[in-house]
Amino acid sequence: MKRYLYGKKQYLSAVVGEMGQIRFSDIIHYGRNSNENMRDDETRKVFHLDRKSYRFIHDGIRVDPASLASDPVLTALTPRAFCLCLSRKRDDADLYKRFDADICIELDVEKLSAKFTEEFKAWPGASVLSGDVNYYPAIMKEGDPDISRLLFQKPDRFLIEDEYRIAILIPPGDSFNIGNGKSVRVYSDIKSEGQHLYSRRAVYGCIGEVFYN
Repeated sequence: MKRYLYGKKQYLSAVVGEMGQIRFSDIIHYGRNSNENMRDDETRKVFHLDRKSYRFIHDGIRVDPASLASDPVLTALTPRAFCLCLSRKRDDADLYKRFDADICIELDVEKLSAKFTEEFKAWPGASVLSGDVNYYPAIMKEGDPDISRLLFQKPDRFLIEDEYRIAILIPPGDSFNIGNGKSVRVYSDIKSEGQHLYSRRAVYGCIGEVFYN
């Protein structure tokens, strides 16, 4: 299954180069992205439910929608994870512009996901998830918010991206061993402390066509 990674050659040259290096970003990074088109607070998902379209029950009694001052809001905290954000769209002019990109790399995501699943299977509590992103409207009028897959839910203002995502979940309290008896936290809320996970040689055998804009 082919999906596409957009970005700048100066940064993604490591993906197609000899290192075969790819970067996953902590979800906290997306809320700080300098590109406004991509900026999104992914640490929480906020679902606005149209009060006229849903039934709301309180203490066994149905609530009259007219008695609600505003639409109910459901907020859920997203599990912390490192993500690789790809697209289903191949060599797309709109995405080059949106991401300020000049390269698009085709990746076999089934092979890539399998590699990371194998790589992290020995890490207690870690897991690798992947799948297409579901987009929900600013005001929901039908359906249930999918709380079980919050990492794969985004507001429909990002629909143009047609995203596919690979997510690496590591227990929040864990640390990376960096040698010499030292370790660093896997996740940090401090902007200067990483927020990215790099893996070398992971994309070997997973890269297809490479397009330049």
